Parts: sequence; C-alpha cells; structure tokens
Amino acid sequence: MKKTILALALVAGLGTFAGTAKAQGIQLHSDLEMSPAGPGEVTQPGWITQGVAKFANTNALSLTPTQSGLDAGIAASLVGNTNWESRGGSYEGRALVSGTSFNDLVSDFWVIRNLSFNLNFSGLTIGATYVLRSWNNDSYTLNQGFAAGGGIVRLSATNATVLSEADGTVTNLSGTQSDSNFGIASISFIPTSPTTQISFTRIGGSITALPVNGLQLSMTAVPEPSTYALLGIGALALMVMRRKRAA
Repeated sequence: MKKTILALALVAGLGTFAGTAKAQGIQLHSDLEMSPAGPGEVTQPGWITQGVAKFANTNALSLTPTQSGLDAGIAASLVGNTNWESRGGSYEGRALVSGTSFNDLVSDFWVIRNLSFNLNFSGLTIGATYVLRSWNNDSYTLNQGFAAGGGIVRLSATNATVLSEADGTVTNLSGTQSDSNFGIASISFIPTSPTTQISFTRIGGSITALPVNGLQLSMTAVPEPSTYALLGIGALALMVMRRKRAA
C-alpha cells in the first residue's frame, strides 16, 4: 500500500511540474493606453494593448494575461482607492520616446490620483519564482504633468516571500532617451498563496498621483519536482489516514 501511494504521488507531482514548466516565461505583458486611441498614440510591439477611457469611472481594471499566463490560469487586476484615468497621444501633449527598447510603452499610461494602488493576482503557482517590472513615465511636454516632482515607486508583496526588490522612479521624459534613464521598479517573489497582491507606493514628488505605463510579469523558475512529489505524498497519506479513521 505504501509503495502504491509513493508511486501515485511521484506521478502526480511530476505531472504537475511538467504542466507548470510549459507556462514558464512572460505571463503578463500589458501596455496601458488611452482608448479610443488619440493621434500619435502608439503600442509597444509584442505587448498586449490595455486601453481605457480618459476617465475610466472605476477603481478596478482587469488585465489580460499572455497566452502563457492564460494557460497557467492567471488572472490580474489593478485596484486603487480612486478611479483610474488614461493619457496619451500628441493631442494630449505627450511626446514620443525614441532610442530605448520600449519607446512606445512609455509614451502613454494609466494614472490614479493617489499615492498607491494594488496589483491583485490569482492563479499564481505556489513555490514558483516570479519577477514583476513596472514603468512609470509621463512624457508631457507642457509641464511635468503627473510626474511633477519625481519621486520613487516602491513595490511590496502580500502572501509572498520577497527575494529582492528595486525602487523605480516617476519620470517626465520624452524624445531621445536610453533604457537606463527610466528607473524601472521591480520585485522578485515566491507566492505562498495563489492570491498574491503586489502594492505600488509613490514616495516623494509634488503631486498626489501615480502613473503606470506598462506591467510585465515573468515566471523565472518553477518548484523542484521533488517539492511536488512531497506535496503529493502528504496529500495522499492524509487521504489514507482519513479513510482508516472513517472505517
């Protein structure tokens, strides 16, 4: 009986590992834009366009995962204490960026008139390693717009073990730039629950608003097969014990 339980657990564990490994890679690739798009508004090639009205009239907006993310069963949404808005396009006074690997990403954005918001996930793999990156630029040319005063963007996690994090910067950049000019906020974490929350907080700056151009979530490592096997063994052993007690 014990050998049977062990064999079943190993098969279940390795099967789960194989299924998860297929979903490894970029699972969220959202280019946040204004909708309908205005003159001069652009979309980052290879990214999923997420457009909302200038005044969205909601504090919660769902994000569309990549196919890899959909296959993994991930859902994501941005939630704040005030309603979301969007900005972009030349008629909005936002100029294009050139010279970077993400020109079209940082030329338009969503913004919340608050100093914080949350990115709520469901369906993340417990024990896997993820990296989340965020860009926070307002390319307004008439003044600094929502980037006024600069400041930093700090990420933190709930229901996760944080491996590392790097503060980003709220920037007011357009024209010819380099990747390094845009201080990208990032956090590496391991979910301890399928419902993990990443919090964004703006620290400093002279305006109470937090812009975000794009979000990228990557799964960089999956749990070891032995971890799944042990989980399977534990679950099956518990089932056997319960059946014995009920007998």
